[in-house]
Amino acid sequence: MSVRLDIINSMLATTGTAKLAASDVGHPDYVAADQILDYVLDEFSGRALWFNHSCRTLAPNTDNRIVVPSNSVACDPSDTSLNYVQRGQYLFDMNNYTFDIESAVECIIQTAIDLEDMPPVAIQYIRASARFQYFVDKDGSRQKVEVYAQALSRYEEGLVAMNMKHSDVNFFKGAGYQDFITRRQTTVGHLPIRT
Repeated sequence: MSVRLDIINSMLATTGTAKLAASDVGHPDYVAADQILDYVLDEFSGRALWFNHSCRTLAPNTDNRIVVPSNSVACDPSDTSLNYVQRGQYLFDMNNYTFDIESAVECIIQTAIDLEDMPPVAIQYIRASARFQYFVDKDGSRQKVEVYAQALSRYEEGLVAMNMKHSDVNFFKGAGYQDFITRRQTTVGHLPIRT
C-alpha cells in the first residue's frame, strides 16, 4: 500500500469509512480526502525544512539564463546583495530587469519532495494535519476535533524539534549569544557603569 493511500485511509477512518484497497476516484469520500491531502501537501511544501532545501551553484546556460530546477518551490541567492528572483523557470535580475545573468550563482533551493521520499516525522505530521482537516470539513464532533488538534500539535512539535536538530541551530553559535555576552557601557550622571 502506498503512503498516500495509507494517509487517505487514515483520513477516512476518522468518520468510520472502511479502508480502500486501492485508489478509487469514483468514491466521493476518497475524492474529498485526496483533495484535502493535496492542499495539506501544497501547504507543507512551503516550509523550509532540513530535508527539502539545499545550497547549489547554478550556472548560466548558452543564452546567459540561469535555469531553476523544475521541482523547486523557491530559489534564492545565498548572497543577499544579489537581487535575483525566480520567474517561471529562470532567475531574473530585478535591478537590471533582465533574465541575462552571466555568472554562476550560489542559491538556496527549496524542493518539492515526493510524499514517499519524506522522512517519517514529516509523514506523521502530514497524516495528522490531513486527518484534522478532513474531520473538520466533515463537521466532526467538537470533542474529536480537539483530539485531532492535539495530535496535530504534538506531531508539529516533533517536526520542529527534528528540524532544529538537523539544522544545527545553536544559541551559543549565533549572533544572539554574541550580543548576550558583549558588555555594554551605560552612564548614570557622569559615571560609566559596566553592565
